[in-house]
Amino acid sequence: MVRIEMQAKSVAKMVAAVALLLGLWACIERPMRKASPSTRSGQTILVPESSGRDVDMLFLVDSSQSMQQEQHMLEAQFVSLMNELNEMGGGLPNVHVGVVTPDLGSGSYEDRTCSMGGDGAVLGRVKGVDRGEQCIGPGQRYLVDVEPANCKADRGQDGQCTSDPCTQADCDSVAQAGEHLVLTHDSSGCPRCRNYEGTLQDAFRCLAKVGSNGCGFEQQLEAVTKALDVNETPENRGFVRDGSLLAVILITDEDDCSAQDPNTLFRGDPSGGTCDDTLGCRSNYRCFDFGIQCDVNDRTVGVRKDCSPRKEGDPHLMLQPVSRYTAFFEALRDPNSLILAAITGPVADQVQIVADSSGRLDIAPSCTASDGTGAAPAIRIRELLEHFNKPEDMNQWAMTSICAEDFSSALAGIGAKVRDAIEPCMAQPLAGCSQGTSGTSCSACLPTCRVTDLVHWSRQDQKQYDVPWCGAVCQHGLCTKLDLSPCNSDDNGRCTCNAGLYPTKIEGQKGCAPLLFANGVPDSDRVPQLADVLPQAEPTCQGLDCTDVTMGRGAACWYVAEQQSCAGGSAIRIARASDAPADTYAEVRCSLVPAHEDLCYDGVDNDEDCLIDAEDPDCAAPVDSKDSTPSHTVGL
Repeated sequence: MVRIEMQAKSVAKMVAAVALLLGLWACIERPMRKASPSTRSGQTILVPESSGRDVDMLFLVDSSQSMQQEQHMLEAQFVSLMNELNEMGGGLPNVHVGVVTPDLGSGSYEDRTCSMGGDGAVLGRVKGVDRGEQCIGPGQRYLVDVEPANCKADRGQDGQCTSDPCTQADCDSVAQAGEHLVLTHDSSGCPRCRNYEGTLQDAFRCLAKVGSNGCGFEQQLEAVTKALDVNETPENRGFVRDGSLLAVILITDEDDCSAQDPNTLFRGDPSGGTCDDTLGCRSNYRCFDFGIQCDVNDRTVGVRKDCSPRKEGDPHLMLQPVSRYTAFFEALRDPNSLILAAITGPVADQVQIVADSSGRLDIAPSCTASDGTGAAPAIRIRELLEHFNKPEDMNQWAMTSICAEDFSSALAGIGAKVRDAIEPCMAQPLAGCSQGTSGTSCSACLPTCRVTDLVHWSRQDQKQYDVPWCGAVCQHGLCTKLDLSPCNSDDNGRCTCNAGLYPTKIEGQKGCAPLLFANGVPDSDRVPQLADVLPQAEPTCQGLDCTDVTMGRGAACWYVAEQQSCAGGSAIRIARASDAPADTYAEVRCSLVPAHEDLCYDGVDNDEDCLIDAEDPDCAAPVDSKDSTPSHTVGL
């Protein structure tokens, strides 16, 4: 539970200050800023540790006739997503990028665009052509861009790599399932293993050109589940890695029409241009008729309200129930390691059923793009997304309109979600480190956090281990007060230390100590020497069954890392002597401070910039120039 605390001393000061201000009201010429009821807050987040930096991204790109403009926009603006990933602390993560179409054919009934089985949910396959081989190389179905194994580059503070010992053998050892990886270096000079030439943007642009001759009965949800299930589609083996963060993004202008029995649902109209008495006309309206229920459920034109997917057990349901797909993704990934999003047709409060000149029913578009093409309301797709996303995420990035003039913001939002899932940020600056790893204007970075490893998280055999702060790890082991020497202080009181010693705080006391890492910040997340100074951790057993403690873990410590995409310019990361066990999450609890001074007359330096009340320029700013709303806590 996250709690907001205020010291009684601060409250008393604020009450006195308010009384004084009431007496001096006539002397104040500038408007008063609204005071927040609190200045400090706490935040708790869960950070996936066992997945490392592996990200598998699957794009479902609609290949039907109305998708040409949308495909061009995706190809051109894919870079917006990648820009977010490139901002991560360690640069681009280890990515797999695959493309699949929703074309699974229309059962035994074939026509000009629908063939038996369609593209079969095989990555990179379009109308029998393996575009992976055309765009990437022989035998390749998806894009691979990962770090080499068993070698480490020297990376400077500016993110540039100056040297590395990596060889082609380090790429060969990380390749799997027929991946042909070549050692290369990115724009920062850092080693990468890739199975494509040129830029990732250009390679994706080629792979995403799926054309517009796909089957008009799009089966989006069935296609992505088949693509991710190697038992169903063994051609895709190797794309999804154990423990990776999985992101699935749908780009489509139709709702899902995943059929229980394609041979029945998609059968052709009788001869003579008439419609099937039972199924109605062979069109997308069949998908709506047998997949969606509303307040009115007959075959007439007019407005429909309260529309939602038909549930399992509904005798009129001929599509796969959406619950089939929520169950699939729940079994495939923990929700913290899964991102589902769609750029598709928006869903309004009502649906309009219309008819063409021959009386065939259709669903009126819920939006219209600049090229005149429309999109159907994605009611079934929305239900899947709502199961895995918060309401605020649905409106911001998880479900955005395919009729938009630009996909950049939607793709950037998805990229930011991927980035934050791997390197989560605190909502505000860290207390003690409000200016990032440099600390504050008058103090070194001495954060107030507690970090706990949750091994086998959410399982019956879960164990938890306290992770120490790297700034409290000395060269011989965990620091004690006996390791502390007095600080040397500069002009503004900032603690400075003699050579070989670094500022720290042990049991609430500040001083200088012989830390294992300079300023408590390792140069990598993998530091084998931790195993030499920290003993094998024992689990903390409060509320847990610790009779079986054989599930050990390697030595680890947490530290504050530069992360410019975070509100405070930094994030909490964990350095380990060895990889975390499977299904490990780190629970991070930190005390935070406002990004600017919220309480201007309480005698407290709330934003930790060494300026109190009237001394702080924040307090002299006009009312509207700063956000004066209270700070809130955030919990995951």
